[in-house]
Amino acid sequence: YKNEESLKYSQKANEIALEMGDSKWIATTYNQIARAYTNMGKQKEALLYIDKAMAEEYTSTKVLLQAKLIILKANNHSILGMKDLAWRKNFDALDLLKNENKDPKILYERSTILSLVSNNAFERKDYKSSLKYENAKIEILKKLPEESIQRNLTEMYNMKGYIFLETKKLDSSLYHFNKGFGVKKKNNDPLLFTE
Repeated sequence: YKNEESLKYSQKANEIALEMGDSKWIATTYNQIARAYTNMGKQKEALLYIDKAMAEEYTSTKVLLQAKLIILKANNHSILGMKDLAWRKNFDALDLLKNENKDPKILYERSTILSLVSNNAFERKDYKSSLKYENAKIEILKKLPEESIQRNLTEMYNMKGYIFLETKKLDSSLYHFNKGFGVKKKNNDPLLFTE
């Protein structure tokens, strides 16, 4: 229900943006419509609006928006069974952001994309690549305030724990699972059940 309501409001906002001729708001509302369709399981419709958002003049000047749209497109391709295309799109987004090293929003997005790529490599049982992407991610996370990246740190340590578990490096696996637990404990994670 929320996705349908979100779609309705986004479509109305898009009508207004189109009437105003404001490229920023047109791109923003196309993005919102695409996300609503994605959440509703309507991938073909989502892809149409992603392309519309990408074609807007405003989008051409905003690398972060471009990267987010590419990742959204990759997600939809993956859902449609086009896993290899989705995999390549993730790298397109990373490549787009590779020279952006100061903006915290862009750094955060790069770390998120590296998580997607690492998870995909892990699913393919390419543990060496998965570890490489997790190590690249930690270098980015080090540039951000710890309180804003608690979840990312926990996920990174847990993923490394799983990688080492699969490669039979049990000491390293235990070490990383404990590091993830330590981040949760340090930040008083409400989902953490301790004595």
